[in-house]
Amino acid sequence: RLADLEIGRPAVVSRIGEQRPALLRYLARLGLIPQTVVMVRERAPFKGPLLVEVDGVAHAISHDVAQSVFVTPCK
Repeated sequence: RLADLEIGRPAVVSRIGEQRPALLRYLARLGLIPQTVVMVRERAPFKGPLLVEVDGVAHAISHDVAQSVFVTPCK
């Protein structure tokens, strides 16, 4: 899951676990869609927000949203 990805390690979005239309639209606006490379830049403590980079652009997303994004780390 994106929420568990090591900081600075690139990964490819493999799937979105939630199927709520509003969440899917939100993630699509951020570019967090399958086959996209993503990287966690910062993680706030106590399940705070994550700063993720998608296509060179940083976005802050909640820990709960990051739990819904499944990734495969790049080798």
